Amino acid sequence: AVVSTQSTGGLESQFGTQKYLSVPERMELAVSLRLSETQVKTWFQNRRMKWKKQVAETDLKNKQDKKRHCPFSSTAPTNDSTNEAERRPAAERSAFKPNSGSQPNKVTYNPISSSNKNSFDFMRQMRERG
Repeated sequence: AVVSTQSTGGLESQFGTQKYLSVPERMELAVSLRLSETQVKTWFQNRRMKWKKQVAETDLKNKQDKKRHCPFSSTAPTNDSTNEAERRPAAERSAFKPNSGSQPNKVTYNPISSSNKNSFDFMRQMRERG
């Protein structure tokens, strides 16, 4: 039992508005398209599976595109064979510089702290260290 092109158009149109049919809706659509209720039910089951695969492929493609264009991604294309962080000296790569002998106080930073004062103190200390 093959579904005709005209019937497929009607089924696709209905699928575009709703992915699931109730029993009365399925019966009405079957009568209007001159198909059996089982044909309509089976067509909708198959079409939903096709639709889910298409959505999954689109999501995967979008994730890959985002990853490809993300400036922080390790797979982001670069003009040079080494990325910018690798070209800088090791001491400049880290946001936290080791304590020098002239400043015995350890700089601590707690990103979870609810006080903005700690963040400002940390930034001031970092600027003072150079």
